Amino acid sequence: MNVLGQHRGRVAVLPGQPRLSCPFNPAPLSMPHSIDPGSHRSPDRQRPATPLPIEPEPRTHDPYAAFRFGNFALFTAGNLLSITGRLMLAVAVEWEIYARTHSPTALGLVGLAIAVPVVTLSLPAGHLAAAVVATFACALAAAVWAGARAARLQPAEGIRDV
Repeated sequence: MNVLGQHRGRVAVLPGQPRLSCPFNPAPLSMPHSIDPGSHRSPDRQRPATPLPIEPEPRTHDPYAAFRFGNFALFTAGNLLSITGRLMLAVAVEWEIYARTHSPTALGLVGLAIAVPVVTLSLPAGHLAAAVVATFACALAAAVWAGARAARLQPAEGIRDV
């Protein structure tokens, strides 16, 4: 017998300790006593044995503060409507393509025709946007828009108003 208790084979068994046996190993196993949470005392009497729960700080950031500005709320609502309309248009076009062709390949080609320009032009457009001054880009966009509008308003040659 030593300080830990009795030695039986390889396993030390403490006095009053439950004994377990393993089906694969004929030598009995010992299990430690259950731990009582009250048995662990803090060495410092002013410090609690368990840490106190962390109190969350009052929330200083309001995630919906931007929606209090009317222009931002209108912009967000318009953007939501625009995205919804584009998605509805995409579904309608794909529905029409499938109704006419009954071909999944045709649907895939329509998706490819939509995705290829986005993928190929996104990097050059980003480079152009970073390299060109914003005011020049806005002026160019306004000129292109005005030119397109003027081209639509003028009748084509050879066509007369009735």
